[in-house]
Amino acid sequence: MVITKKYLVFPVSDFVKVREIDFYSKDKLLDDIYIKLDYINPKYNIYYPVEKYKGLNIDVIIHPDINFRWDQTDEPDYTFVYNCPFRPKLHFTAAFGWLNDPNGLFEYTSKVTGEKVYNMYFQYNPYGNIGGNIHWGHAVSKDLLHWEQKSSVMAPDELGMIFSGSAVVDSENRSGLKSGEEDVILIYYTAAGGTNKLSENKKFTQCIAYSNDCGKTFVKYKENPIIQNVGNDNRDPKVVWCEEMQCYVMALYLKEGTSSFGIFTSRDLLHWEFLQEMVIDGDAECPDLYPIYVQDGERERKWVITAASGKYIICECSENGFQIIQQAMPLNYTLHSYAAQTFYNVSDGRIIRMSWNRDVFFPESPFSQQMSIPYDIVLKKKDNLYILCAKPIKELEKLICDKYEIKNISISENKEFKIPLKKSAYIISVGIAREKFENLTISFFDCAVNMDSANNQAVCGDKKIPLCVYKNTADLSLIVDKCSIELISSDGAATMTIPAICDYNIDSLVISSSSSAELDYLTVSELESVYNA
Repeated sequence: MVITKKYLVFPVSDFVKVREIDFYSKDKLLDDIYIKLDYINPKYNIYYPVEKYKGLNIDVIIHPDINFRWDQTDEPDYTFVYNCPFRPKLHFTAAFGWLNDPNGLFEYTSKVTGEKVYNMYFQYNPYGNIGGNIHWGHAVSKDLLHWEQKSSVMAPDELGMIFSGSAVVDSENRSGLKSGEEDVILIYYTAAGGTNKLSENKKFTQCIAYSNDCGKTFVKYKENPIIQNVGNDNRDPKVVWCEEMQCYVMALYLKEGTSSFGIFTSRDLLHWEFLQEMVIDGDAECPDLYPIYVQDGERERKWVITAASGKYIICECSENGFQIIQQAMPLNYTLHSYAAQTFYNVSDGRIIRMSWNRDVFFPESPFSQQMSIPYDIVLKKKDNLYILCAKPIKELEKLICDKYEIKNISISENKEFKIPLKKSAYIISVGIAREKFENLTISFFDCAVNMDSANNQAVCGDKKIPLCVYKNTADLSLIVDKCSIELISSDGAATMTIPAICDYNIDSLVISSSSSAELDYLTVSELESVYNA
């Protein structure tokens, strides 16, 4: 068939197996995608962009073979995505399709308009609510809460699918890739060789793309890859400026099945040299690294390096490289929060971090997975121990539309505490000295969190986090959305995400205990939806 319009229309459902669709022109493979193509019981349509093939005669092969019907359109109809009862009120989700790791987070203020925007890219399948067909999706925000999804910026090619990476604002034009008035934006990503038919028999390599329009569109660097394969499935380059070494540094996961990360250096952002290998015991992939000053310290500067499941090491840096001064500790306590990254170039100096909330389930929805709430990161020091802490960003308070506060609450076996809740999102915070209780259960929307003083833990389902890490007060905050709970304890020293579908039929907050307990405070803050729905 000759391509005459911008999109091919594919009906899909959740109930058939994934099918491989190969596109050819004159026996040349143009692309291959994997979707749940279903002409018999379709649930909705997805739209495959073919404008670049306009005028070509395209052949399509489907594995396994099924009856195929050509439909083309210039105007996709995505109205179905806005009628989703389980779409979260607070967390970013793709309008349609699957997302996972956050990538290339940065803040940028336009040199032309003066507008400040946060950019978030992410691993993205635009053709279905399962993993695969990995592109880089894109969303922008002015406040880190209200996100507008834009067009995808990179699609798989002959080097592979577009796996995770990071972004740098090259304000000095060290790369020489700038054209125009705006600073050039560089994104570093893994070309995952062998993950699509176009890249058969190729290996994982590291590549660059660049933008001269504030991150809206990117051009892949003609000299890619910039780092050849250095190990089995090496991936996820994170690049930042290092003041101590007066160069850019890259952290790269070196080899599947290990906890090894490589540090590379560059002065022009294009040519990279291996410097050293580092180990984050018990963790792997998706490194993040950044300098940070100890809170309330006398300008004591350290470096933090984290891996995908939330373990972090503390380092010092000199002109010769990084030295680990504190071995791996956990910040996050479930794999439902994964692959966290921090924003580059934040103008007010804050360290802002977001992660993928994976395995959060949205029944019968055309989208899958969500991003976490953004967190402010600080480093504290207690008895010569460095403790990384994550607290929800202060901007979240702007969403508070109603607030209930009470102090000095007595709870006993025969005296529970109960207040009504609306069908909304909430921040629920409690504080209590450990000697004032043995156990306490907080129930809401048919979800329950137990605070266990004897074992120093908060438990939700089969998951648990410590209540107290460096002090003796058990403070616990819960960010409750339609399909998830994010738990933050010990002033942010421990975090945990739990998939949990809220049952709004059970519309009360109940605090109970099998023994006596004295709460110092309880705060229940209702939050407006960032989707205005």
